[in-house]
Amino acid sequence: MWKVYKWNGHYIMGDLVSKHSSEDAALKKAAKEIKFTFADKTKKDKETKKLTKKSKEKLIKVYRRKIREAAISRTKAKIALQGKVLKDFTDDQVRDIVAEEERDLTSDLKTKGLLALAAALGFGII
Repeated sequence: MWKVYKWNGHYIMGDLVSKHSSEDAALKKAAKEIKFTFADKTKKDKETKKLTKKSKEKLIKVYRRKIREAAISRTKAKIALQGKVLKDFTDDQVRDIVAEEERDLTSDLKTKGLLALAAALGFGII
């Protein structure tokens, strides 16, 4: 459904002038009623979709790296609190501890994200 609006000075969309089932009919009516002369059309092509996918993958990589860095610093702090040194553990043990910290961080982020979303939507949390 294509709609033509005329700005009335008060609202963003303005007053509804007409509704149309096709874009061409809406553009003709807009040209006639409100002297509309320019329409900017953007089409998503394969290149744009590839760029969007690459951006998403890059963002995921950045967040995973940040989570990994936080997990490593938590692991170092946990080991220091035990009064030990990193060399006291094997590589596999350190990997397991870091992986556990990554899972904990991811879980915390998900929980906090849901709580923030609920707060933004105005839901009371009991």
